[in-house]
Amino acid sequence: MFDVGRRVKELRELRGLSMTKLSKIARVGQSTLSYIESGRQSPTVDVLERICSALGITLAEFFSPVIKDDLRDPLIQQLEVYASKLSKKELEYLCGFLEEISKEKVEMNKQSKV
Repeated sequence: MFDVGRRVKELRELRGLSMTKLSKIARVGQSTLSYIESGRQSPTVDVLERICSALGITLAEFFSPVIKDDLRDPLIQQLEVYASKLSKKELEYLCGFLEEISKEKVEMNKQSKV
């Protein structure tokens, strides 16, 4: 059985949208969107069409098991293009670099909360 709520959430997150942002773009109440994503409410066809439109896809694409690459953040796509041209050693270096940046960001967030 197809889980509409899970699919909405998956596509929303893939698009890098918060629930608030998607609800505004789709003209759907945030609580309605929350109920849909949690499976507590099924969307009407009209609501689902508005959600799909806000995500930049058709209803057919929504129900397709294949996720369009262009739904992902363009910067992530660009990073993948560059990464695909690197050697294994270069990829390991890049991953280490990104890990360090991530650790520094977590540390800075911790310090700013103190």
